[in-house]
Amino acid sequence: MPGSPSECRRHALVCMQISDASASPEAREHFADLSRTWLRLAGDLESGEALIDLLDDLELEPEKRAG
Repeated sequence: MPGSPSECRRHALVCMQISDASASPEAREHFADLSRTWLRLAGDLESGEALIDLLDDLELEPEKRAG
């Protein structure tokens, strides 16, 4: 799925690798910040997916009781 948590974590890893390889302190910090942002987005996507799953389950509950 586009924008998946695993995709975000892959981007975070690439950013951290670039950060580690950068000679400039500014570039290191910039890419480290980007890595943290990607990791935060991965967590947010997971939270959103969990909420959607919960809402889907709640919508099914009345059908289960009526069935």
